Amino acid sequence: MDVDELGENVRARLVIGRALTAVDDGAGYVAAQNVRQEFEAVVNDRLGTYDALLLPTTPMTAPDYGEVTEDADLLRTIANTGPFNLTGNPALSVPVMAGEDGNGDPVGCQIVTDWYDEAMAVALGQKLETAG
Repeated sequence: MDVDELGENVRARLVIGRALTAVDDGAGYVAAQNVRQEFEAVVNDRLGTYDALLLPTTPMTAPDYGEVTEDADLLRTIANTGPFNLTGNPALSVPVMAGEDGNGDPVGCQIVTDWYDEAMAVALGQKLETAG
């Protein structure tokens, strides 16, 4: 894939990543990896006690198409899902209260399970969809 085929957001993040490692010889990257490992340990601890974690998919209802244009908006929309991209845990989002936010916008529930336990995420997702 050619870099020109990537979206503007992706290209901007690649530049930021390159700058982070160049400025401090990778110390910032190492620090970020340490924080990721700490968060991963907390998630693994919780999933040692519970079958799954349930949380809102986004901290707001679904934005309209084209509404997310600024970096701050993008970061807000991935605030609840992004951390699990870092841990590698399976995560599934299902609609749980379509139209019940007062504006008719869907509300989603994110199901996070232990590594390699996608079956649990899907089973819980099916239960949530049929219950709602």
